[in-house]
Amino acid sequence: MAAINVIPAGNQLYQVEIDQDGDTSTHELTIPDGLFTHVDTQVVSMQDVALSAVDQLVTLDGRDALDHHIDLGAAAARHDEFVERVTAEAEQRATTTSPPDGWQATEADAPSGDDRLLAEVRAEQDAGEVSRPERER
Repeated sequence: MAAINVIPAGNQLYQVEIDQDGDTSTHELTIPDGLFTHVDTQVVSMQDVALSAVDQLVTLDGRDALDHHIDLGAAAARHDEFVERVTAEAEQRATTTSPPDGWQATEADAPSGDDRLLAEVRAEQDAGEVSRPERER
């Protein structure tokens, strides 16, 4: 059984860690526009969808078959009923009373996704740190 940890890394982008028998692999996962448009995001978070998708892919393909960059659009094209199975599993995860395995807790008021990245850049700028090297003119 693989332990899967999903961390939001941007808009429709997640960092995924899969630990199987003490061996950990790291992946980036993208959710293309329109793939899960029917999911009620008031009930099911996209993090639940991402976690469920990786769980399905590990079950279907095995962890070692996963690329460093996981594109769920390509996975949906490879596997029949992938979107339906992921959606059903994500909805099941969302109905539990405690956070599911792999859920990355964040502070309630903390920014997430792109807002988190912008907040980090602003904090670096406020601290006088240069976030990007200056270009030669």
